[in-house]
Formats: sequence, structure tokens, C-alpha cells
Amino acid sequence: MNIRYLASSAAVAALLAAAPAAFAQQTTGAVSGVAVSEQGAPLTNATVTILHTPSGTRTLVKTDAAGGFSAFGLRVGGPYTITATAPGYEPQTLDGLYLTVGDTQKISLTLATEAQAVTVTASRPRATAQIANVGSRTVMRADDIAAVVSVKRDIRDVARRDPLASLDFVNRSTGPSGGLYIAGSSPRRNRITIDGVRSQDDYGLNTGGLSTNRGPVSLEAVEQVSIQAVPFDVEEGDFTGGALNLILKSGGNDFHGSLFDFHRERRSSGHRLPVVGFVGNDVTQPGLSGYQTVLNKIHETNYGGFLSGPILKDKLFFAISYENYESFDLTGVGPSDGGFANQFNAIPGVSTGAKASTADINSVLANWNGYAASKLLKPGTVDLTAPIKDEKESVKIDYNITDNQRLSASYRHAYS
Repeated sequence: MNIRYLASSAAVAALLAAAPAAFAQQTTGAVSGVAVSEQGAPLTNATVTILHTPSGTRTLVKTDAAGGFSAFGLRVGGPYTITATAPGYEPQTLDGLYLTVGDTQKISLTLATEAQAVTVTASRPRATAQIANVGSRTVMRADDIAAVVSVKRDIRDVARRDPLASLDFVNRSTGPSGGLYIAGSSPRRNRITIDGVRSQDDYGLNTGGLSTNRGPVSLEAVEQVSIQAVPFDVEEGDFTGGALNLILKSGGNDFHGSLFDFHRERRSSGHRLPVVGFVGNDVTQPGLSGYQTVLNKIHETNYGGFLSGPILKDKLFFAISYENYESFDLTGVGPSDGGFANQFNAIPGVSTGAKASTADINSVLANWNGYAASKLLKPGTVDLTAPIKDEKESVKIDYNITDNQRLSASYRHAYS
């Protein structure tokens, strides 16, 4: 049986630095901290500038009476440059800061008196796994994702890097499960979001738990992925398993792109198998030796690309991706005269042989040709193979409205 899936989603978010959006913990990062003098006294009304270096996106905040500040709705990734200034003090700069989705990066800025400028470079280890105050979580950035070997180019191959996640490769009656188990929970109980929009199989038709047979978005388009096992943060909900959260890449002031093209065909695959067993199927006889030649029906093609860059420098950016996969699936069972390894059982009163032929099947269907509901049911042959096609594309637009306001819109379409 061939089941096709069609999924599309769109997300639009207006992110305010002063007030986080309702789903900011799912799509953005945050920074909070304190600015103090060398003596440890809080600096009131100091200006903190948070600059996303690749895009020039700038956020300005003021410290309160305790020297504290916070900024929400920030792009994930980086690097960020954070600069604090106050009258009578030299600016302090923090470079090389990276933000993770749903995480608040806490920093401390100590300002020296004038003529004693200090520059600090962040040296936080780029660990892929971390234990946060919201439960067990693994966060992987774009370079971490690019280092993952994935034959199917599926986001589940990335997610199973979490120590509490495992991927089911066992074949079921409908094919490979492909289910991602997070802390032992059923794949259908997981919550999967892409830029804050749910992307799991709401109807429970797909054993893998996704809305498509293969990954719902190209790996080239993913900036970060977060895998959480039963998080207990009050802002997380509407699921009983694990949470898989994907953030799409955004454009910056420089153009970035990539292309890929993979092919697999019969000539690149093996065609000999060792002969196993015993003479006459008798274990007391000598074992069989040699090789047998098999004819592989293999053909796969997978190609796509990603492009991002500026539309208006420091203001408007785009990021687009496309991926196409084509192959075919072998039909497991067919009529006796179709060359199938497994054949239909004989139809009582119709078949003359031990198995059902194409003519036997067509003769049964002919009995219903006079019914209106069966007019489109045309007898014919059963194909040895069925085509497989998977196509997905995404578009993301980011607009810096002001220093404290950003508009982000994304569109995604997948056919499988």
C-alpha cells in the first residue's frame, strides 16, 4: 500500500525585545545579566547593546536599579557581541556569544573606570548536550548537524544523538517504523515543531510520528535542533513524550549557499551473494559454497540546495531551501504471472492453478463493471515497483523593524 503525505505550514512572529512572544521559548534565545562596577556596585541606567554580528541585528536595553537587564526574542545562533556603556566608565565588550533555542544566556559585565578598557571573549564550550533547569536537553547547531552522517538526510538521524533518544529500525507490516523514542516514550506522543509550528502526524497514520515519510524539512535549512525528554518547564505542554524543536536558518548580511546531489544505482551496488546452506538441506552433508548473482533494482536520486543573504543590508533578509528525492519501492506480493517472489493465493472457484494470475483477478473485477462506484476500477497488470517521491521546500524572511522589534515569517511545504 502506498500512502502519500502532504504537509505545509506557515509561521509569522513579531518579536519584541522588551516583551517575549508567547512561544519565544520555542523559537528564539534570550540574554539576561547584570552590569556592575569594579567594586561590585550595580550600574543603573547603563546601556547594553546586543549585536547579532552576521546580520547586524541590534537590540538596546537599559539596566534597572539593581544593574540587571534582559533581552528576549533574539535570533538563535550567533556570534553575538554585547557591549555595555555607562557615564564615567569605559565600555566593556563580550564577543563570540552563541544563543540556543529556548535558553536564557546569563552574563555578567564588569565596567572599569575610564582609561581601563577591557575586552572579554566568550569561551563557553560548544557542548551538544547539556542539563538545563527545564529537564534533560540536547541542542545541536548547524555545524553539528552538518557533521552527522545521515543516509536518508532525515532530522531523526540528528535527534538520536541525544543520549535518551533512540531510532527504531525494525520493519513493521507497513515498512520500517522510523519512530524516534525519547526516554522510552512512543513516537506518536512526541511534539515536533518547526519555527514554532507543529509538524507531527496528528492522525496517527505514520508510525514514525512525522507528517511525512522522510524528514519534514531539508537538513540544509536547519539552524538549530533541540531534543528534550519530558521537560517540566510550565511553558512546555500539549504532549506526553519528548519535544523535538527545529529552528530554520535566517539570512544575514553575507550570501551563503550550498548544493548537493546524490545518486545510487545498480552499478554502484553489489550483485553477488554467498550461497549458504547444506546439500539437500541436510545438515549432515557438506555446506554449500560459491556465489550467486542477483539482479538489483536500485535507483535513487537526491538533490537540493540552500541560499541565504540580504535583501536590504542590516534590515531585510531571506533564506530558502529545496530538496527532492526520487526512488521506487518493490511490490511485495503480486499475481503468479507477474514475476513476483511472493504470489497471491488462488481464488476459489476462479483460479486453475495453485496461485492467482492476472487473468483471475481481472475476471473477478469484471463482475462489478456495471456498478457506478466501480467504473473507474480498470483491470490491468500489477507493477513490480511503485514510485517514491519526496519533495520539500522552505522560505524564511526576517525584517528588523527597529532596534527592539523584529518580524520573522517562514513558510514550509513538504510532499511525501
